[in-house]
Amino acid sequence: MESQLNTASYAVLFVVGVITSIHCVGMCGGIMLSQSIGKESKNKFEAIKPALLYNAGRVVAYTVLGGIIGAIGSVFALSLSAKAGLQLFSGVFMIIMAFNMAGFKAFRKLQIKLPNVACRAWNSPAHADIWNIIRVIDQRIHKKNP
Repeated sequence: MESQLNTASYAVLFVVGVITSIHCVGMCGGIMLSQSIGKESKNKFEAIKPALLYNAGRVVAYTVLGGIIGAIGSVFALSLSAKAGLQLFSGVFMIIMAFNMAGFKAFRKLQIKLPNVACRAWNSPAHADIWNIIRVIDQRIHKKNP
């Protein structure tokens, strides 16, 4: 399997990317529509500004996260069985979380909580500063008319 992935052409990778990106129609499309419907615009730029900002942010975020994950992945080498085990664990975890979110009582017992370290980081002053910066940028982008 790994040799097939290593010798895949750009055309095959492109087709796989197009096929696996179908989820964007449901996920990203809904988010984009919620950002752009019902807003009056003075000109064409104002009309497409939410779409441009959303897509620019999405591309930058995916690029940065991809670079970070790629850098981490280049340091660690997992065997094929370890990769398969991680995929199985992730799949089962997502199914359990979906049932939990859907309200099935049997899965309500499986409450996964963040570690205390993550909770302390979330409530730290630095985290509040980051959200304040984002809020100020958002207010400047979406200037409210008095």
